[in-house]
Amino acid sequence: MARVIPIIIGVALIIYAFIDAARTDSSKMPARISKPVWLLLIAIVPVLGALIWLFFKYQYIFKADYTRPSGSANPFSRPKKPTGPVAPDDDPDFLARLEARNRRRAYEQRMREEEGLEPLGDDEDENETSNENEDEQDRGEGGLYGGR
Repeated sequence: MARVIPIIIGVALIIYAFIDAARTDSSKMPARISKPVWLLLIAIVPVLGALIWLFFKYQYIFKADYTRPSGSANPFSRPKKPTGPVAPDDDPDFLARLEARNRRRAYEQRMREEEGLEPLGDDEDENETSNENEDEQDRGEGGLYGGR
């Protein structure tokens, strides 16, 4: 078992370095070496090539004048997720449209009562055309799933 662990670590290191080199943008390759040369170096000189890749890829961290980016405790950590609205009920624009729609419906119901018409009940839906128009308006404004 003790003989297998270094082999597994070496293979994992090679796979990680190869995928990292393959996914790195060609304009950001370290040491001014092209992407195909890096991939060949990692594949032909297995563990040493992967270690060289990692050294050159992250060499800026080892320099004395390196300062960590603000707000990041770990240079290898993933960027934080956006802090904007996640769900529709967290979106202020959606909530404003919903409030405006509710006020308009309450106003229309008051007007119907004042005119002596039968008010719409909670379980009764408005006519089909007004629902379709509202749906079209929502889609135009972004709606629940529309683009902004």
